[in-house]
Amino acid sequence: NIFFAKNQLSFLNAFYVLTYFFLSQFILQEVDITLPENSVWYNKYKYDIPVFHLNGKFLMKHQVDIQKFEDQLTKHNDGNH
Repeated sequence: NIFFAKNQLSFLNAFYVLTYFFLSQFILQEVDITLPENSVWYNKYKYDIPVFHLNGKFLMKHQVDIQKFEDQLTKHNDGNH
């Protein structure tokens, strides 16, 4: 599960929302798109922060959609049991 961010504030806002509800169900990986090694992601998402991928697939951007995240996480977890 990957979260793309430009600055600490966008990361923290989204991180707190998601972890409050779902911390025990996933591991969050932050990608700072402003670092040179992440230029591909910067070019793709520079106007769309925050952006979330779940299991390698795009999930949402601009804001945290709790219901969408929960639905996809449940779908993923149900498929792994």
